[in-house]
Amino acid sequence: QVDYQVSSIYQYSEFAGLANNPGNIGGARNEARFSNPNWIIAYTNNSYLVYDDAINVIKKIDSNGNVSNFLGQPFQSDGSATGDASQTAIYIERDYGGMTADLVSGNVFWTNNQGDIMGWNSSDNQINKIYDGSDTIGGIAFLNDEIYFTMVFQYQLKKLTWNGSSFTESLVAGNSSGGGGGDTGAWYNFEDGPKAFSENINYYPGELVADPSNNILYSSGLSPFQNYATARKRITAFDLNTSTFLTYENLLPDSGVNGSISVGSNGDLYVPSGNELFIISKTGSGILYNLYEVEINQFNSTFHSAIQGNTLVVSNYDSNNIGKINLGAAITIDAEQLSNTITLSAFKDPWFEDNETMDINISSIDNGLSDDSNISDVTIIESTRLTLVEDAPFDGVEDGKVSWGDYDQD
Repeated sequence: QVDYQVSSIYQYSEFAGLANNPGNIGGARNEARFSNPNWIIAYTNNSYLVYDDAINVIKKIDSNGNVSNFLGQPFQSDGSATGDASQTAIYIERDYGGMTADLVSGNVFWTNNQGDIMGWNSSDNQINKIYDGSDTIGGIAFLNDEIYFTMVFQYQLKKLTWNGSSFTESLVAGNSSGGGGGDTGAWYNFEDGPKAFSENINYYPGELVADPSNNILYSSGLSPFQNYATARKRITAFDLNTSTFLTYENLLPDSGVNGSISVGSNGDLYVPSGNELFIISKTGSGILYNLYEVEINQFNSTFHSAIQGNTLVVSNYDSNNIGKINLGAAITIDAEQLSNTITLSAFKDPWFEDNETMDINISSIDNGLSDDSNISDVTIIESTRLTLVEDAPFDGVEDGKVSWGDYDQD
């Protein structure tokens, strides 16, 4: 039973760019312009990286919402170019792959349309090809100092490990023969139970996201741009602790445009789909279940998202902007402002509960300072106490049902 609800939870707001105003302009929040923002990941110092598919540039949104070009040359496309990042064009495939980052070193990795993995080294500003591939990469994620990636049509999960001088490739899950010469994938369901990494994995593994707190990788299927519901409704959890994977087929709607997965700090999963945000939680034994859905009408081809703290940011591909959704009670104070307010609402059912005291304070502060975590000024907007029916009986009450003004109960 949920006793207290905070009005700002799952509230949508525009974070950067301006809806339905495409362009390629840096600047603060709504002054910035995106064309087709697609892949988005969390980055260092509470910032985000967004790949603008129409501009061929990775843009950076800092913690204050300021947008600037980060990697790539505007309107120049070269997926395999290497060299000084200040002069090198990039290209990230729209449908498959994506990008990831090492949040300690700041190094960034992405895929191109040739099955390669490219990397930007923050220490020397060089772009290099770190994996020379030949088949479609579905997703990429950084976990435990290793780069994990899925092979869409080989039905495999692989990883790259730095050996001191280069990256070593190894198979993590799936059949070693791959899908090229035979049918080595499967349509798994939850009832099939956990499968060993050595067995065939799902057909068409897609985007990857890491849950570092639990040492788990989550994979979507295929790509939302391919609109294949059989693959997109499935979520596969690769548990690196047990070397097993478990596939869920009923957590998301039977839709080909289910978005990619983001993982919150509490282990909950967040998946945009159409104009809804699906929140997926875990039982005590670690089994995923659909907690609830939230309607967000501002979603517009919202396929990719990222989380930092209690904030989920989403890229709206067709409305040219970046949205923000609060996952917890949060007070956002914009740059050059000193204060802001938040409205909390609480419902109390006296049938089940005695009088209670709500203690409100600040749990954490991002990109700011405070001498005190207590909230000193609280204004009660409205307070209405419910009265138990048994304490205020009147005609028309029977078996817990109230018939207002209809005393003969006809």
